Amino acid sequence: MNEPTEFKYPLDEYGEPYFAGSHVDAIEGMQDIKDRLNKAETNINNNSSINNNDIQKINGRLDKAEENIKTNSEKQINLENALEGYIGVTDWVSYASNVASGVEVDVMYTNYNGLKCALKEVRIGIDGVTPVVRYKTISYNLRGFKLGEQVAQLPTGFVKNAQLFPAFGSGSMSSYRIEIMPNGKMTILGGTNDKTLSPSSYWVYGQHTWIE
Repeated sequence: MNEPTEFKYPLDEYGEPYFAGSHVDAIEGMQDIKDRLNKAETNINNNSSINNNDIQKINGRLDKAEENIKTNSEKQINLENALEGYIGVTDWVSYASNVASGVEVDVMYTNYNGLKCALKEVRIGIDGVTPVVRYKTISYNLRGFKLGEQVAQLPTGFVKNAQLFPAFGSGSMSSYRIEIMPNGKMTILGGTNDKTLSPSSYWVYGQHTWIE
């Protein structure tokens, strides 16, 4: 019995080989195989359903994230536009050409990038929409003026309320005070004894900021 058994085929009435018919369920163990195949198919379908659900959830999250990015981008643009109108800053505007005759301008501290005779405004807020705060600054660099007389003419309306502030200047002086009126008139004042000095002894240099 060491040799393998050859297949034997039954013969019909004509002597021809044939295969006997049988139902698949008649084969021993076939039902168990079918049950396993059905269970595997069910698992595959379930897994496919889970994967589809996961994919749908992921797609939903991606769509939401994209929408959030778009919304945030629009908010950023709107914020930038709002801030652009909310804050306004002017360039420095020189008043050097509007000083009294004989007064020297912008001559002090020239070797140190000295201040110029100029005006600047920073506005925060929108007229008619929000409260508005204005920061106004005047820088001054003047020499050879007469005390108590108008030294410069500033643009009308730059000063809403009269401004009077101390100023730094020549050591020969006891003190300086600069007065600016709403009509733009700018005057430099000094003590009574200081008025006896010659105009060449007077010079002021500095900067002043106020809020309106």
